[in-house]
Amino acid sequence: MHLEHEKNVLVADKAPVFARHIVQLHRDPELWQRLSQNGLKTIEEHFSMAAAKRNLEELLLQLGVLRNALPPGVAGGEASDRRTDNIPSARSLRD
Repeated sequence: MHLEHEKNVLVADKAPVFARHIVQLHRDPELWQRLSQNGLKTIEEHFSMAAAKRNLEELLLQLGVLRNALPPGVAGGEASDRRTDNIPSARSLRD
């Protein structure tokens, strides 16, 4: 899940450890801030709409459902793609 102890989350598998982590967060504003910022960054990188679109586009490209998203005229781009024209481009999904 892209979680790392003391980077973007505190992990505890027992209630006393969980309670210590809560007290630690309450007493350490720098730790709170670091976990908050890193947690938001992790969410944006892996779980945002932009990340979902990126992952879906990559999967569809791998499956051959989409043509290459490179601009026309660039090697490997839409203009040089020789597959059928009825396959949507990655650019059309972004619009």
